[in-house]
Amino acid sequence: MSDRGSVTSRRWLVVAVLGWVAFLLMTLWVQQLGRPPVLDSSVLTMVLPTRTALATTVAIDVTRWGSYPVVYLIALVIAALLWWRTRRLLLPLTLMITVVETGAFVTLVKEVIARQRPPLSAALGAPATDGSFPSGHTTSGAVVWVLGAAFLASTLTARWARAAVVTAGVVIAVAIGFTRVYLGYHWTTDVLGGWLLTLAVGATAACFVVRFTPPREPLGGLPPGAMLGAGPALPWATTGSSLPGAPVVR
Repeated sequence: MSDRGSVTSRRWLVVAVLGWVAFLLMTLWVQQLGRPPVLDSSVLTMVLPTRTALATTVAIDVTRWGSYPVVYLIALVIAALLWWRTRRLLLPLTLMITVVETGAFVTLVKEVIARQRPPLSAALGAPATDGSFPSGHTTSGAVVWVLGAAFLASTLTARWARAAVVTAGVVIAVAIGFTRVYLGYHWTTDVLGGWLLTLAVGATAACFVVRFTPPREPLGGLPPGAMLGAGPALPWATTGSSLPGAPVVR
């Protein structure tokens, strides 16, 4: 790892630590509060009158993008694309392990905190029986869509393509979070907690990728982490060349 890669790795480590601390503090706050804060009840009260048949149909479709079957399927597809683009296992394995471990961690936190969900009368659909904090759809959806998009973007050379991929991932992740509140399955702080956990998990994964990416090799493609800030230390996407069989988007 180059000096620049070392600096970038430390930066991601700082972001990861801050994310974990913020999530821990919010978790303790939610547990000790014992009831929904004013923010949660206010947002739910504001959302209920805005529901329409069309918006509800769209929300139901979008929220499925954060369900575990879809998340794991998308993770597999993105992992396959990452291997195809890089011919290396670092990015695909990091993505798959992060997605699986995030789902397990969310389940554990839900069991420990055991926060009650919004009233059943507010839910548009079958009632959920597990804990409310953090939102599993929000967290797992954000991890696979945002982290997967960032990893894919690191294999592209064109700035517009990288920006488009990451923007699409972020928009989908944010939309999933909003649908969880709109559909009455989660409080606003459940979604915020999920996004904080995504920040912590994503930064940890980025730190790992930058730290263990090999130095630039003659074959090069786009450095495997240009979007993560490691620049030349990440060897799979340098402009002008690519790995055998790996397409380059300019």
